[in-house]
Amino acid sequence: MTYNGVNKLPDGTFNVAITIVATELFATGTVKTMYVGYELVDPATWQIKSTGQLEKTERVSVAAPPTSPDPIQAAQAVVQQFHSDINARNYPGAYSQWGADFHSMTDYCTFVKGYSRTRSDDVNIDNTTQLSNGTVQVLATINATEDTDAGTTMKVLHETYIVGQENGAWRIISGTLI
Repeated sequence: MTYNGVNKLPDGTFNVAITIVATELFATGTVKTMYVGYELVDPATWQIKSTGQLEKTERVSVAAPPTSPDPIQAAQAVVQQFHSDINARNYPGAYSQWGADFHSMTDYCTFVKGYSRTRSDDVNIDNTTQLSNGTVQVLATINATEDTDAGTTMKVLHETYIVGQENGAWRIISGTLI
């Protein structure tokens, strides 16, 4: 992510111009996509508000990253990295942990809006099982801290992730609350 300038708006929020280069996985292969736009930041909380705009300006194909030899460890690492990226507000990194089906249903801007109020996710892997189709099921408990209009809230979430390989890289294929 590159910051291209900051302007204070009349309502006191800040317009932060950004450029994001994201590595994304699709069924047809891995691509690098450039997004250009802005996010609005609330100076009271220094959190990204849910009203920014990003536009895709460029997309090029790239080689897929290498795979891990141990499916259980690879699946756990993907889930941990996803939440680590959310905690660091590395939304391009978090988005890239998901597979092609997720990308086809959820565009990047919608994804960012969904996590923009997350302060932190504390992840505990409860169980990991390799499935007969080669994917891995990861059961996790997430202690999530989020900013809401009423203040900071904490939630305990129980999630099931299915992690598998796409184009030679381990990605989250699906995730559900249980």
